[in-house]
Amino acid sequence: MGIANLIFVSLLLMEGALLIESSLECQDLQDEVLCSEEKEAGNCLELPWSGSCRKTCDRCDQCYDAQNIVTCEDEFEKGNCGDTEVAHVCSKTCKVLSCAQEATSASQLPDA
Repeated sequence: MGIANLIFVSLLLMEGALLIESSLECQDLQDEVLCSEEKEAGNCLELPWSGSCRKTCDRCDQCYDAQNIVTCEDEFEKGNCGDTEVAHVCSKTCKVLSCAQEATSASQLPDA
């Protein structure tokens, strides 16, 4: 397979992944009552609540990885960013949820 074909196939795969990821919605992965209790206890910035209680913790509009970068890069390389749990804990690396909007906005900026 030539380099041009390889690049074309890679772009198609990336485009398909972006379509899957863009359909993800910010939500709580844990029970809403549990997330509310953790929010009241001030645990929204702590693992695992920072990724699994995004909605209750009012973090849907924030772009961040709740897991360490090595874990998130590994999930990205495996193609797991379309998985709801991975998307919520690795939104920055996966460029999903609120990070998808940031990535789109940045790509629309004119080149300097």
